[in-house]
Amino acid sequence: VWPLASRGLRTVKAPTNVGDTVSITALLNSCAAGHPLRARVVHLGSKIRILEDIKTPQKQQLADSYRIFGEEYDRTVHPLITANLGDPLALDAPMGGDGRITLLFTPFVNDSAPGTAAYVSACNFYPRATFAGSNQDEVIYARVPTAHESTHDWRRALRSTVVHEAKHLVSFAERLAHGHAFEEPWLEEATARVAEELYSRTFPGGGSWKGGAGFAGSVACE
Repeated sequence: VWPLASRGLRTVKAPTNVGDTVSITALLNSCAAGHPLRARVVHLGSKIRILEDIKTPQKQQLADSYRIFGEEYDRTVHPLITANLGDPLALDAPMGGDGRITLLFTPFVNDSAPGTAAYVSACNFYPRATFAGSNQDEVIYARVPTAHESTHDWRRALRSTVVHEAKHLVSFAERLAHGHAFEEPWLEEATARVAEELYSRTFPGGGSWKGGAGFAGSVACE
């Protein structure tokens, strides 16, 4: 997949800082071409870079939410998935990455994939010589708040989805890095649900892994 990596060479992405504007491609249903857009770097964590599409209606109004997403990923999500499932950054070095996944919030998801909270594309793990639309980056595409949705409800709805999609990044990265075929779709989705349950168990009332969780401390307050 990455012939340059075997020769000790790699591409190098330009470093970014909070406030920088970068170009990125939103991929959906095609690896050959995508929707080019510009996005602003709104958060840089130790393992995550968060981008906001400059066409987001609420642009620059979601700073606290981006910080919460980023801090939770670094504090809880990344350690959880690497300890239990694998490394979403397994191909980061040959892709010329900076040791972070990318979480892009864009109205492209709202407009092009109605009803979808977030998704990933395996195309982004291939060189552009293979798939022209590739970002050569571990990207999660996520929707922005709707016109009739509070920031709190939007964030609450997406938190576990980030965990779910991060698990898909793990699967793509680890399997390509080790030369394995992709997982069967039904099992891929099932294990992403397991990642969500692992995440839910980190909350008070969530119970220990495979342990019982009472109604009052779990579903009742979900």
